[in-house]
Amino acid sequence: MVYLLDMDIKSIQVEEIALEKEIQAKAELLKAYKAVRLDLEKKQNYQQPQVPREASLEKSATSVSAPTTNTATPTASEKIARLVLYGRNTRLVRQAINSMTTPYSHVEIGRWIEEQSSGANKLKTTEICSVLARLKRTNHIEIAAPGSGRRPDFFKPRSSSV
Repeated sequence: MVYLLDMDIKSIQVEEIALEKEIQAKAELLKAYKAVRLDLEKKQNYQQPQVPREASLEKSATSVSAPTTNTATPTASEKIARLVLYGRNTRLVRQAINSMTTPYSHVEIGRWIEEQSSGANKLKTTEICSVLARLKRTNHIEIAAPGSGRRPDFFKPRSSSV
């Protein structure tokens, strides 16, 4: 726990900026959820007309068409759904890193994410390693103990920048 009295003005400003960004991201996420919910409610009220199975089979057997490409523009809810998922892995890994008190590997990060979300947010090893590599490249974390062979790298936060 960091106390405000132990922090200097610069670090408080950094924390304020981080909090403002987090609040803005949460507000955008809330908007996205509302838009997706409204779109799903509209789609549930609409019922597609049923085509008899025989008619659809006859049509597919007699017509030979060129392969079609999906050129339809995405709907608003599809765009919002993509925005909701954008940055999800990084957010989860950063939350796990902030909770770690000792050096950690991708295995501990994966376990923490799965435990905290009751199995709902299980990330693949490659997804976690990709985020860790990016954080290492941008100097947010550093290697505490290099891995070798099957043994993974162990990381630690570079400073309080994560």
